[in-house]
Amino acid sequence: MIATGGGAFVDPQNRARLRVSGPVVCLTAKPQAIFERVGRRLETRPLLHGHANPLSRIRGLLLQRAKAYAQADITIDTTHLSVDEVAERVWAQLSPCLCKSWQYLLDHAGQLSQRYGGKYVVVVDSRIIASGETQLKAYQNACLPRPKHDDGSRRRQARLAATREAGIYYIPLPEESLTAF
Repeated sequence: MIATGGGAFVDPQNRARLRVSGPVVCLTAKPQAIFERVGRRLETRPLLHGHANPLSRIRGLLLQRAKAYAQADITIDTTHLSVDEVAERVWAQLSPCLCKSWQYLLDHAGQLSQRYGGKYVVVVDSRIIASGETQLKAYQNACLPRPKHDDGSRRRQARLAATREAGIYYIPLPEESLTAF
């Protein structure tokens, strides 16, 4: 999980980098709720500190960023939620696509570390269908034709698109802690 400042996702390069890392969750709230949450710490908020009307500034920032925020995979309005409720909502949205993949990784951690240590793997339906030195390369390998085989890339692309059980994960080297799983 990577927590960024609100403006980080506005930059197209940052957005692309974050999307390669996995699903992007945008936590948002009504302007008044944001103001109440940060109002006591305005001096730590460069875009609000010293502004004559911080609430108006928050509204403006949300409007400016709306198009970028709409590109998140999941958006959760946190206006009336506690921290625990936000975590529950995020987990409810992400768990369908993570659970089976994680269970596969946990069940085979030692073997995977020996074979794929230091690489990223793409897991679909409890099977590793590709690996790579980076998350992007692993994903590309899952979609590209394999040498000396007929072009199964369309079938793999369809399987990746059709399932929410796909995941891209880093497999630690044997000498790294397996708690990374």
